[in-house]
Amino acid sequence: MQFTFEWKAQHAIDVIPGSYFSTAMIADGTIIDESRGHDEFQLNGMVLPEKRLAGFGREQSYQLDDLPAGLSALEAAASHPVEMSSETAASLAFAVDTNLFLSQGLLSHYLSLGVQKNGNYREIPLQSPEVEIDWQSRGKYIVSVKSL
Repeated sequence: MQFTFEWKAQHAIDVIPGSYFSTAMIADGTIIDESRGHDEFQLNGMVLPEKRLAGFGREQSYQLDDLPAGLSALEAAASHPVEMSSETAASLAFAVDTNLFLSQGLLSHYLSLGVQKNGNYREIPLQSPEVEIDWQSRGKYIVSVKSL
């Protein structure tokens, strides 16, 4: 099956130069290398609700010059899709390292996980009872979803 995952803003998120969001998928306790994603913002701006904050499978840096005339909405680049079995997807967790949300409460308030599976898309708010967040240290989390 083909899956695409992305981190979406539920509320407006301020970014400043140096803001970053790194993420990767974890299967059976091991990071899937090709899933590593890193988004770095080198501008003052705001990611609006329903816009993509970060993605998987690529590294991207955002500057004011990247926006047409500096006027369009700020949104992260799309994630790369990954092929995996339903069994692997059922045991997935997501590693997060960011300086945007230093507490679990802020992370769960501001973000949802977008999941596209074989063309069907849904968003899972991190405040959902389906989601467990292991707050490892400031800005570092392991996010698990009970049913992908």
